[in-house]
Amino acid sequence: MDPLSLASLPLTLHASMKVVAMAVGIVFAYAAVTKLVNVPGLIAAIQAYKIVPGRLASFSAGLLIAGEVLIALAHLTGIGLRLAVIGTMALLSIFGVFAVTLIKRGDKRPCLCFGADRDEPFDRTSLVRISVLWVTEGLLYCALTISDGMTSVNSGRFINNIASLLLAALAVALASWFLAFSKIVRTWQLARS
Repeated sequence: MDPLSLASLPLTLHASMKVVAMAVGIVFAYAAVTKLVNVPGLIAAIQAYKIVPGRLASFSAGLLIAGEVLIALAHLTGIGLRLAVIGTMALLSIFGVFAVTLIKRGDKRPCLCFGADRDEPFDRTSLVRISVLWVTEGLLYCALTISDGMTSVNSGRFINNIASLLLAALAVALASWFLAFSKIVRTWQLARS
């Protein structure tokens, strides 16, 4: 096979990148909206975690919501996507360390992933979702690097493998979010009855 020129990258890579970026953007947009619905509850939950001084809880809540909005916008529009992917991976790394710490402690406080009104605690499912999303973003970063011509690519097979990995990571992420959403709905239904 002839070396692949960057001008003729397979459509599958670009399509995969767009689908993955849109899915991640929707997740972060949803997360931000659910936090905006109950900002006082989010602030109270951040204070209860005691990860920042109490007087910084409002600032931290605002920073978290703003970060999620910016991540969502970049993923949905493609503007500043490379920087947003790096920021998303950093934020997810922080969430991951926090989740592991709480799981080790046996702390059952809500994760706040989708707002303060949810009772879902940090657990192994949360950690899997964070990890899968982190890997998905890592693959998206690789795909962006390839499409921007910042690395040499010798084969269309390599690019198609990256596209396939992106879509596989997205499928696993969507499945884990579906399971989490089902868990949230069940918890909400139990709370109402």
